[in-house]
Parts: sequence; C-alpha cells; structure tokens
Amino acid sequence: MNAKNRILNSAILLAKQYGWRNLKRDVVAREAGSATGSVNHYFGTMEDLRSEVMRIAVERRIAPIVLEGLAAKHPAAMLADHDLRAEVLLSL
Repeated sequence: MNAKNRILNSAILLAKQYGWRNLKRDVVAREAGSATGSVNHYFGTMEDLRSEVMRIAVERRIAPIVLEGLAAKHPAAMLADHDLRAEVLLSL
C-alpha cells in the first residue's frame, strides 16, 4: 500500500475512533507511519483530507445499496464477484 492510501486509511480509522473534529494532521501521519508533511503533500489541507474521508465513507455506505438494487434488476450480474459486479452494473 502506498503512502497516500496509508494516510487515507489511517484518517478513516481515526475519524471513526475519535470523531471528525479530532482528526489532526500529526496524529494521522503518525498512525500512517508517514511524515506530517506527507499529509499536506497528498491532500493539501486538512479540509481536503476530511473531504476525501467523507467521500470514501459515503461511497462505502451507499455503493453496496445501489449495486444491490441494480443487481435485482439484472440478476445475471449477481454471478460475478463484487468488484466485477460493481463494474458491470455501473456500466449499464
């Protein structure tokens, strides 16, 4: 996993554990095993990182619901693994 993904995953875990407002650059960097400057390098500001965390959270919660709804209309897509099914259903 690259540094950007480690930072993002750490931010997601920390936001779940300590809350949105307590998400701090140095804590995220330490958890990810990266330098504090890496957070800025990959995400710009903390607000940019928070926005990306929010986007991922929404995607992870909503996407499975949407995909299952689409799959109900196209049952053959249920035969594929999850990633392939997502790709197939989103292309319909």
